[in-house]
Amino acid sequence: MKDLMLVINILARLGVGFIGFIYLFAQLFFGDFQWSSTAAGLGGMVLAVITGWPHRLRSLLDRIGIIGGIVALLGVGAGVYNYYAYYNIPGNYHAWFITLPYVAGVTFLLIATVRGQSLR
Repeated sequence: MKDLMLVINILARLGVGFIGFIYLFAQLFFGDFQWSSTAAGLGGMVLAVITGWPHRLRSLLDRIGIIGGIVALLGVGAGVYNYYAYYNIPGNYHAWFITLPYVAGVTFLLIATVRGQSLR
């Protein structure tokens, strides 16, 4: 069971890190800067990269990662609100196929970090 959780943890980190990079890169590619996408991308990448490592500064890194995860969730929420408040056109839906897995991965990593699970 511990090996399965380790594999899920690694896959969640890879997914959150990749989608966080997509949030940041898409702004450069499309030339559309938004604070919410920046917060979602940076927060998710911080959570995916610096938490869970067996290191002597682990408690500090985990706290920074938890803050990054909360910022990522707030950024995603602000982006969804901004989309539906200003771009609400019939048939024009938010990209839920990328948003929901990202939110699920960030939530999983936050729970794993709070519970003290590490990559060993």
